[in-house]
Amino acid sequence: MGSLKFSLFSEDTINKLLKQYIENGQWSKAQEQCAKLVNLHPEDVTLRLKLADICLKSNKKEDALKQYQIVTENYIHLGNLPRAITILRTLLTLDPSLCHVRVRLAEIYEGTGEIMEAWGQYSLAFKYLEDNKMIPQAIGILDRMVKLKLIESTPLIKMAELLASKELTAQAATFFLGAAECYLEQQNLEKVKETYQRALIMDPGSREARLGLEGKSSMNLKQNRPVSEYRQYKFDGLVKSCHSHD
Repeated sequence: MGSLKFSLFSEDTINKLLKQYIENGQWSKAQEQCAKLVNLHPEDVTLRLKLADICLKSNKKEDALKQYQIVTENYIHLGNLPRAITILRTLLTLDPSLCHVRVRLAEIYEGTGEIMEAWGQYSLAFKYLEDNKMIPQAIGILDRMVKLKLIESTPLIKMAELLASKELTAQAATFFLGAAECYLEQQNLEKVKETYQRALIMDPGSREARLGLEGKSSMNLKQNRPVSEYRQYKFDGLVKSCHSHD
């Protein structure tokens, strides 16, 4: 009983000190007191958000980011995805280079069926990784973009170019073939021809590339699969092959 009274008394004192420090703009001291409250109530997301805000005001950006990320995962666990998305966007406003945060945001959008939003975030993550020469991670992001199953050539072209730069020409050729099929579905015949030619450069013996240049693409005939299904079937194996060469 005595320890309970002491605990309640201590928490009351902490709250009074916290209020006093906030009113006086003593943010470092306020952060210290708020952290004590968070330790007493680790599942209280409102307290953690308050701590994150105080950390920002005391110029402790890394501490703030840590608290925001914990809050985000709590919201996801509770199924409050709109709030989680809001927090993740706040994090990216504070630091646009937080690639793992951008990927987490993309995953949530993907899980809620907001495919174009997911695509946009994955694209930005890929650009960051590519610019920073983090090629294996960039390939992983492109894999996710391919699996969104949009009729979109960009990740396939990027994947092909990355593989070509690693001298994995046969794999690169297959991704160029996939991109050509995307262009074909979009009826962009100029790009179809150009991309089949790129595939043929990577793999001069490619029958599919030659047939494509003749207007007789055979990818949709393989194993009686639709084009998009066959593309995904084949690329799943290729991505694993690419990672094995990292």
